[in-house]
Amino acid sequence: MQKITRLGWLMLLLVLAACGQSNLVETPAELEILQDMRRLGVEPEAIAAYEASLQNLSTARQEVESLSAGDLQLVQMIALGSIANYDSYYTAQANYPQFDWSRDGCSAPEGLGLGYRETFRPACNVHDFGYANFPRFPTLYNETGRRLADDNFLVNMNSICRPKSFLSRAACYSAAYTYYSAVRVAGWAYFYD
Repeated sequence: MQKITRLGWLMLLLVLAACGQSNLVETPAELEILQDMRRLGVEPEAIAAYEASLQNLSTARQEVESLSAGDLQLVQMIALGSIANYDSYYTAQANYPQFDWSRDGCSAPEGLGLGYRETFRPACNVHDFGYANFPRFPTLYNETGRRLADDNFLVNMNSICRPKSFLSRAACYSAAYTYYSAVRVAGWAYFYD
């Protein structure tokens, strides 16, 4: 049954791609991460959070597609996209002076970085972009916007974990969930600063 469901998702993604959807829709890699987490026996809470994040982002990413071109659409495409997507805009940031490109990487307190501070730095940079720029847009400066930035943070961290060795992936996914949980609980203080 899982193979049929997975095949169904892949076929849906291919159909959407053929219809001209952008790269903001869930990718097969994101769905593979979900299956990988299940195979590795990652804690159910982490799996449920990742699955919910994918669902939230899928809806938001489709809504971004319907926006007219402008800063609102662009900020969401950057903040809710992949690390590679963010990096390409970051290298061309001189073309986008309207955005705040400051970043501090992963700001977990010393000793609480779980050894993943540098590993997750690229995902933290994308997250910083969302937190720095969403407050400029009333439709994003709320708990829904903060949740989307946090959900994308989890998705990007898990994408960093996926290529790791079999023995280290489960711990990496668990650390990603811990980072995600921390921003869900305490991130509001930075988002609304």
